[in-house]
Amino acid sequence: MDGGETYGIAENLVRAFLQEQLGIPGEEVKRIQMERPHRIGRRKEDAKPRPMLVKFTNSKCKDEMLALSRRLKGTKFFMTSQYPIEVVEKRPKKARTEEEEEEEEEEGGRDANAAKPKPTSAGTGGRKFQTKWLYDDAGKKRDWLTVKNNIMFCTVCTTFGKDKKSQASHFVVGCSSMKVESIISHEGTRNHDKNMKIKQAKSAPLHEAPSVQVLTKLSDVNTQKMKLLFRNAHAIAKKGRPITDYVWQCSLDEKKGLSVGKTYRNRETGKLFVKYIAKAAVFWHLASKKYGWRVCFFTY
Repeated sequence: MDGGETYGIAENLVRAFLQEQLGIPGEEVKRIQMERPHRIGRRKEDAKPRPMLVKFTNSKCKDEMLALSRRLKGTKFFMTSQYPIEVVEKRPKKARTEEEEEEEEEEGGRDANAAKPKPTSAGTGGRKFQTKWLYDDAGKKRDWLTVKNNIMFCTVCTTFGKDKKSQASHFVVGCSSMKVESIISHEGTRNHDKNMKIKQAKSAPLHEAPSVQVLTKLSDVNTQKMKLLFRNAHAIAKKGRPITDYVWQCSLDEKKGLSVGKTYRNRETGKLFVKYIAKAAVFWHLASKKYGWRVCFFTY
């Protein structure tokens, strides 16, 4: 729909676009505040719909919308920032990014076979990196962002991104588009989020590892029960008793009034416990020889 649109109709079109094309939940779309969305440019007969200009009342909301614009790749839509004419005239001409070139090709404004300008070591169009970009709107530092010769890199995606998508990222090969929108767009990608989680998992202390946290969440009752079961398995292994003794030892503990539960009391579990106790014993034996560690095991 184009021409004859009121502000109300234009706003409904924008909200439908945000929900359907960017995948923003309906409840969140309703809370987004905007001012007088309207078409720009001269209307022509039998022409494609004119662009829609939207002013978001919150700059953070605008940045989030631009970060989500990557979801429009491969569609007939695109989003970009619009600056006043006086600002555009004062700013130096910059080299186009690959995304902008694709958008222009779709709009018919640029020949797909035209030569693409190559970024120089000085960055795009002479623009320089601003130190305030190292922090987001909440004041949190972007530790992943580094700059070399005025070209931006993501250290996290470079180190932990082993898949093809990550390796082809602008922030892995080097991003010369000196815009805060480029940074926001990158940190909003799924690949960057995935690589950040990989980094956190690998750099977390041992006591914060997921497997350790699961064990520490066991109740005291379960912990005591596992101690009794492991002691039975250890005693059988140390005294050279058959694994069948593990079953009646657990039954004997229960008759003594000890809480050993109803699970992990069969022969197969007893074998498994003995196997891991043996592995741990070998490890600590070698560690004590190499590093001089002192370890105390169960004694009978």
